[in-house]
Amino acid sequence: MADRRQDPCVYICFMATMTTIAKISRRISGCDYTHISIAFDGKLEDFVSFSRRSANTPLDAGIVWERRGDYVQPGQTSYRTKIYRIPVGRNDLERIKELIRDYERDPEYMFNIFSMVTMTVFHGFSIYKTENCMSFVGRIIEMTGAVPFSKPYYKYLPEEFMALLDRYEYFDGRMPADSADKNHRERRIGFWRKSVLNAGILLTLLYRMVFKAGKGSRLKDGDENHHSGGCERGYSGRSGG
Repeated sequence: MADRRQDPCVYICFMATMTTIAKISRRISGCDYTHISIAFDGKLEDFVSFSRRSANTPLDAGIVWERRGDYVQPGQTSYRTKIYRIPVGRNDLERIKELIRDYERDPEYMFNIFSMVTMTVFHGFSIYKTENCMSFVGRIIEMTGAVPFSKPYYKYLPEEFMALLDRYEYFDGRMPADSADKNHRERRIGFWRKSVLNAGILLTLLYRMVFKAGKGSRLKDGDENHHSGGCERGYSGRSGG
């Protein structure tokens, strides 16, 4: 656990997950680490990302509070991870938490699946009010001011972030996890309902690409407006869970 007498830290966590989307992404990109999240304390038990709300609905995403068990499949007891610890001032930490609250309060934000699956070809692009885990964490890294960015935050690949953050490396190895812990996010949804949900998400994304191009991607401070759909819970001042 971080020393409370010191400035707070943000932990940037890269996971080698084994979901279907992760396997496809790994095959396309060649990068082992296919999911990124953040944590606010050194226990590294609770994480925040912009991700699917349930394994059964991979396109239905928003701000999600994750646990270690979310990153493993049944039968797995650990996962590979790289973690970088970035010291931040208390004002910057509050700005980051306020950004998360902003995401959570706006139900229009959606998962930018198109940018994610074409990342190695088009090197990332923004769609009005969309994010994925890479762009979400990229924005957090940018807000810390820890490293200089030479391009928009949503254009960075995981390995590029890791190269930028090299001097902040905190952990590189296997993290123990219990797959039963992922039950806190699982939900049952029928085939037809899921099909309608996914079709609606894809059509909305296509509509925004055509009719809201140039709207940008960020929420405030004169930034671009680049976020994505819905929220699971409000930020309560604790790490997650």
